[in-house]
Amino acid sequence: MSNNIKDNKINDDVSKKKDSDIKGDSQKTQGYNMAARIIAMAGVVLILFFVIGMVVCAVTGSKYFNGFLFGCIVIPILLYVFKWLAGVLKGRGADDRDKG
Repeated sequence: MSNNIKDNKINDDVSKKKDSDIKGDSQKTQGYNMAARIIAMAGVVLILFFVIGMVVCAVTGSKYFNGFLFGCIVIPILLYVFKWLAGVLKGRGADDRDKG
């Protein structure tokens, strides 16, 4: 019985420590999260611009259709690569590699 109480106390201590770590991390990364959200929103706007431009060029038969199609394919790939690379350079990708 007392062994079970000790296990519960250890689990409570660990969960409290994790909660305090999460609160500290959220304060440190709040600026990063806002910057990431702004960049993500700019990416969405850019992708929408290319999709709308591609549709307009497809309907009108414009010579810029291939450029807009290229942008619709390449821009999301580049955004993903930049986000992945930023995570690797900041060291967040190391945890994922260790688990795999």
